[in-house]
Amino acid sequence: LVNRAGDDGDGDCDASCTLRDALDSAAAVAPPALVLFDQGALDGAVIEITRNDPLLLTAPAMTIDGGDLRGHPSPLAEFAERRHPTAIRLRAPNAG
Repeated sequence: LVNRAGDDGDGDCDASCTLRDALDSAAAVAPPALVLFDQGALDGAVIEITRNDPLLLTAPAMTIDGGDLRGHPSPLAEFAERRHPTAIRLRAPNAG
């Protein structure tokens, strides 16, 4: 459960969990892995992560779900009606 917008972290998705922590944790456990976002803690913040490792987003059977813990927006709703409050920017390591 991602609850911090920063790109730092200690590699563990615990009480303080960045997207990088969640990705590292997902890659280290047996599949499947689900990454969710604590919208209350993030409060609309944009999550920005620098891709230093080409395998950063690679984990067997990993799903990144932009919804919240209550299941909003519903995956059953028409796509045009969905409003995903999560915004992720993936930056190249040498981007200015």
